[in-house]
Amino acid sequence: MRGCGTKEQGDLSINKKTMNQFEESQNTQEQGEKIVVNSREDAVSKILDEFRKRLRERFTKEGEDKDSPEFKEVLDFHELGHSEGVMEWTTDFLEEVRSIDPSLVTEEDIDLGKVESLGHDLVQEAKTDTPPMRQRARGANEEASAREVIAEMAKYVLPDGKPVFDINFVTRSALRNIALTVPTLKPNFAKLPDGSMGLEMNQPDLTPGLSVVEPPKGLGEEELVGWREQQLKELYKTVETNKEASLIGLAIASADLRGELASSDPEDFRKSGDAEFRELNITITEEVKDWRNITPERRAKIVGAILGWKKVQTGFAKWQRLHFITSVEQNSFINQSDKSEEIKKALFKKFGLPEDDAVFVDINKREDDANFWNNIKLSEQRAKELEDKFGKLRDENSQVGDEEFKEILESIGYQPS
Repeated sequence: MRGCGTKEQGDLSINKKTMNQFEESQNTQEQGEKIVVNSREDAVSKILDEFRKRLRERFTKEGEDKDSPEFKEVLDFHELGHSEGVMEWTTDFLEEVRSIDPSLVTEEDIDLGKVESLGHDLVQEAKTDTPPMRQRARGANEEASAREVIAEMAKYVLPDGKPVFDINFVTRSALRNIALTVPTLKPNFAKLPDGSMGLEMNQPDLTPGLSVVEPPKGLGEEELVGWREQQLKELYKTVETNKEASLIGLAIASADLRGELASSDPEDFRKSGDAEFRELNITITEEVKDWRNITPERRAKIVGAILGWKKVQTGFAKWQRLHFITSVEQNSFINQSDKSEEIKKALFKKFGLPEDDAVFVDINKREDDANFWNNIKLSEQRAKELEDKFGKLRDENSQVGDEEFKEILESIGYQPS
């Protein structure tokens, strides 16, 4: 393979233990089940169908109802729809780059991006016996998912017996690229360039924290704007972004956390955030099954949790914008192209940003019709509307009636009956 997937990826190294474990099992894989296909395209199609089947049977009601041996649990967020969305945005990203500079992304790279992105969440182990929150096995899930991707790709051979995929290359690619999607274990509530506070959920193997420091006291409004802009410019120069991330890895990581924010349909981001709340908050999700019998005091706490989550989504989205800009701007594969500026503008546009967007641009002072910006603003508007309507019910002494409680539960995707 040529293009972004075949180049050495700098400082992004694979854990030696991980590689040794794979090498020990590689001979076993090579001697295992084989599936004969006529082409790479045929193999990719069959692999994608297999991954869809696994995701559907492991994490949806369909798998539970058919008593599938693959079934794990019904998940609101990490189900087939999420992985399909990540694959779609990954493909869009890579095809956009290829349309401008084919030397950076090959057709083989696009196929590999499809397989890795659809398979990036095949494993979803979590600790659920310590409420109130699900504790995901972050890092371990991604590595296990990558191993499933590798094992599946190793099965496919051409009629002459030759492997369809170079398994050594695939191993390095899948482990490295899927590792880029791992989110930080310690998200930080930090001040954004516009002065608001937001949850900075970065992907440490791709982008570091970008939190800006507190400004000096006594600055006027114009001075404060100038100070923040200068801070971001300096930060941008020194930030240790993983510039050597492959374009496949950058595409998957961007799609995983930022795909819905690029959508022209604002409901995509809202529904995604709502599903994440329901999946993470295992105690509330269980309580809602018998919602009419939840005590007034507990109802008030649940209202507060939902309103707080809605507000957090805006800050999360603002930080994702900055991380996307930074990771694209500094990627070495993009920057080696003679058409690097054209690629960056095209990727910004594809992911719902103005072509001239930058980390220090204040979206509140421009009226660009850009999906990413619009979704941030709509998220903020929705959170405010809910707070204005239900904020008073946070008080534990408030008497949250059935109709009000039902409405707030529905606002985050529960279906109380």
